[in-house]
Amino acid sequence: ELVNRVGYQIDLATIIRTPPPPKSPPGTPRKVDLVGNVEGKSVLIVEDLIETGRTTVSAVDAVLNAGAKDVSAYASHCLLSSGAAELLQASGLRRLVTLNTVPIAPEKAAALPKLRQLSIAPEIASLIRQMHYEEK
Repeated sequence: ELVNRVGYQIDLATIIRTPPPPKSPPGTPRKVDLVGNVEGKSVLIVEDLIETGRTTVSAVDAVLNAGAKDVSAYASHCLLSSGAAELLQASGLRRLVTLNTVPIAPEKAAALPKLRQLSIAPEIASLIRQMHYEEK
């Protein structure tokens, strides 16, 4: 049914991130495994939260190493802790789209030109209107 709605086939690949073993030194990266074929394809990585950027960059590296044509990412919330903006900007990521649920400091936004924030205000306004007028 998805093919009928969007007009073309969408393939799905999954990244499996395995935490480092217990008692690993701090900062030990997670093991990343890619399940699925991304060769020659444009990839969209969907995250709920980006904080340090390390997990997202490891996923970007995995799909690019598997032959992806380009990689974009979407995150509902983008915290961008210290160094995250620079790490994401230096990665193979083409663009990063996030919602404006968390304010991003101007200097962090300036360090990450790949970032685009979308406003959730229209959706919140719509929900308030629907509740007020008891719409479905």
